[in-house]
Amino acid sequence: MSESRPWSGRTGNCARPTRFCARRGKKLKTTVSDPATPCPLDRVNRRFKADRPNALWVVDFTYVTWSGFVYVAFVIDVFVRRIVGWRASSTARTDFVLDALEQALHERRPGEADALIHHSDRGVQYVSMRYTERLIEAGIEPSVGNVGDSYDNALAETIKDGLQNSGPVRVA
Repeated sequence: MSESRPWSGRTGNCARPTRFCARRGKKLKTTVSDPATPCPLDRVNRRFKADRPNALWVVDFTYVTWSGFVYVAFVIDVFVRRIVGWRASSTARTDFVLDALEQALHERRPGEADALIHHSDRGVQYVSMRYTERLIEAGIEPSVGNVGDSYDNALAETIKDGLQNSGPVRVA
């Protein structure tokens, strides 16, 4: 491993020897769904297009192992294809994805007239009571993809691939 790029080749063997570490060459599963939890309908149906800002947000989270292990949650406005909210955390609890949502709400300030749709996978964080209540409070319509189908959240999956396969990004 190169000293100038400490994240190079790091797919496992992370600094915290806990259940969060992945073995080299194996993917860590981040979407844990509960079949007993009721889920909203899929209102996107793989159509990741929007005709205006704050019409469709796509959310997900992933992990990165650049120089240790961290989860990164993000909210993407489909119209501008830009991350409008994000959060990094050492745990994958509901608070962590709620923080990314709160940042997006603060940044974009959607109103009820926007008829905003929020699309996610079936991860327990996104279908939790607290997260769902916050969406309702903000006047946002939830949408959830099908089980085990990465195409149902394809736009977010492309961001995840970019984060997992690149090094740290310097922001000017």
